[in-house]
Amino acid sequence: TMQTGDTAGAVGFTIDFSDTSGNAGTQVVATTDTSSVTFDETPPTLTAVTIASNNSNTSFAKVGDVVTLSITADEALLAAPTVTIDGNAATVTGTGPYSATYTMQAADTIGTIAFTIDFNDATGNAGTQVTATSDASAVVFDRTAPTLTGVSIASNNSNTSIAKVGDVVTITFSADEALAATPSATIDGNAATVSGSGPYSATYTVQAGDNQGVLAFTIDFTDLFGNAGTQVTATTDTSSV
Repeated sequence: TMQTGDTAGAVGFTIDFSDTSGNAGTQVVATTDTSSVTFDETPPTLTAVTIASNNSNTSFAKVGDVVTLSITADEALLAAPTVTIDGNAATVTGTGPYSATYTMQAADTIGTIAFTIDFNDATGNAGTQVTATSDASAVVFDRTAPTLTGVSIASNNSNTSIAKVGDVVTITFSADEALAATPSATIDGNAATVSGSGPYSATYTVQAGDNQGVLAFTIDFTDLFGNAGTQVTATTDTSSV
């Protein structure tokens, strides 16, 4: 039975024997069929572990995004590693390097995505479970849609709740988190000019062909993870023009 501390590599042996007359046979140190056994007591290690998502920002993920762990071992493994991503079984492909993929779901945990990698070398030695990347890469998961706060509308008319042709109507608003890009807005169905980086201002100069009555508007927006907020069509302070 092999023991810790035995010599790594091909297992050497000797066989000494004598016949019934006492003649000693030549010591045997090799098999007759080239068979051999290699001893290895060194656990495998993973030399490269990186994580990324297929989001436009590979450090972020939203529901439906695919998160991929790329894995390289320092020696041949007995089988593909067993991998979990956020506690869910990942699909592992490749024969070294390996890729482990998982599609994020609505019930997954918000925040930095945890993972585990379990693996054994071809001899059966278990590597230490890996739970961190080798290059400090990480993916943060967010499934919460952004919302707008402080949505208000006014014109530059002396009475800010009415507007005539040539007046400038402005919608001001803030978001509850950083947005991926400047929101898009319409006023009376016309594209508004949006400025700012939070709070934002969306402006439009009223034209002769615009609809009379209370001006309708829309605001569309997306957070850094790609989660779309619900389109906003009303103010939060009952203001109107």
